[in-house]
Amino acid sequence: MNIEVLIYFIFFASLIGLLVFLPQKNGLRKKEKRLVELAEELAGTLNLGEAVKTLSAAFLEIFGAQKTSVFLKRGKEGKFYEARALFEKEGEPLLCDERLIDHLQKEKKPLIRRELLSQKVEKSMKKRGAEVCFPLFYKKELTGVLFLGEKTKKKYYTKEEIKILEKELGRISCFLYNALLFSELYSFNQSLENKLKGQAKELKKTYKKLQRIEKAKTEFMSIVSHQLRTPLSIIKGHLSMLQEGMYDNDAQKKEKVLENISQSTNRLIALVNDVLNISRIQSGKLELNKEKVDLVEIIEEVVEKIRPAAEEKEIGLFLDKPEREKIPAEIDVSKVENAVGNLLDNAIKYTSEGEVRVVLKEEEGFFVIEVQDTGEGMTKEEIDKLFDTFCRGSAGRRHWAQGSGLGLYIARQFVRMQGGEISADSEGEGRGSVFRLKIPF
Repeated sequence: MNIEVLIYFIFFASLIGLLVFLPQKNGLRKKEKRLVELAEELAGTLNLGEAVKTLSAAFLEIFGAQKTSVFLKRGKEGKFYEARALFEKEGEPLLCDERLIDHLQKEKKPLIRRELLSQKVEKSMKKRGAEVCFPLFYKKELTGVLFLGEKTKKKYYTKEEIKILEKELGRISCFLYNALLFSELYSFNQSLENKLKGQAKELKKTYKKLQRIEKAKTEFMSIVSHQLRTPLSIIKGHLSMLQEGMYDNDAQKKEKVLENISQSTNRLIALVNDVLNISRIQSGKLELNKEKVDLVEIIEEVVEKIRPAAEEKEIGLFLDKPEREKIPAEIDVSKVENAVGNLLDNAIKYTSEGEVRVVLKEEEGFFVIEVQDTGEGMTKEEIDKLFDTFCRGSAGRRHWAQGSGLGLYIARQFVRMQGGEISADSEGEGRGSVFRLKIPF
């Protein structure tokens, strides 16, 4: 009787074991099949980010892994970076896990946290929320590390699960490595393309700038040629008539001719001085000669020198002075006179009626000179180019053929040499202009 009971017990125990074993074996087969399918899915993508997402989703489905992290080796230094953020920003390199890397390289098998004897490696895995750590090899070289976090239902991964995953890791490693190479190549191409676009854009800007400069120089040469030819022709013509004795009996006409010769000579001298100043500015040979002066007195003298030109055109010329009688300043007088005189000269040239007003004031350690006129005005485009070399506004080209287009450029450079600035503003054509000169005391 006892033997029969024992036989029945062994039979039922075997049956129960078989009933338990068959589903487990069937489950492992399904997982193994799914891993094969995963490898095929990875073979079809070269996008590293998508590959990692696919891997994480599959490991959650197959093993219930709540977290999957993949670190791949990159660069000459051989640091490991998190693949998910590799091309957005660099992940944390595994430099603090040297023992883990060395162990994986040497043993070539996974690490199971609960079985580790090394507290440092165990602590490192725990920090990443990893239960199992797999080495990823490509051509016998450790190219990556795969971390699997805790499972959703069961706490530990079974040996069978680890074994079937190891079986497919070779293929998975290969596909991840290929995706990494492709992503690096794509990233390099994108970077190169962006750089080339940027350089092409800069070259285009430079080319346009050179075209503008070339056009301005051509115009300048035309203007300078005309400016040289006109006074020289006048001088030559008048000298020829004087030599022929045409004005010997008319002292008044003779005096007028000599005055014209003098004016033409002054125009030539002014033009040569402008060209020389440009050369000195661009070569850095222009020096400052500062001295302590009364600024109010200096500006009064400049205004009085230009007043005859305003009276000749029958336009008003006014000077608004500050409350205190004197403004002590340390400046290069000749250069400030040149700049202010240039602004006043332009204001009178381009004002047909109305007035030109000079406003002298102080602003927080600076003296400010504003030249306001009711003349031709300017467009925003003209203002943007106004202080370039060889530049003349449309009003200048229409009404004043004698301008060389150098005066405002020279004036700005003279002011900047003294730590100041010149700016211009206008509400538009026909609405006057305001030039503002600002220099520290």
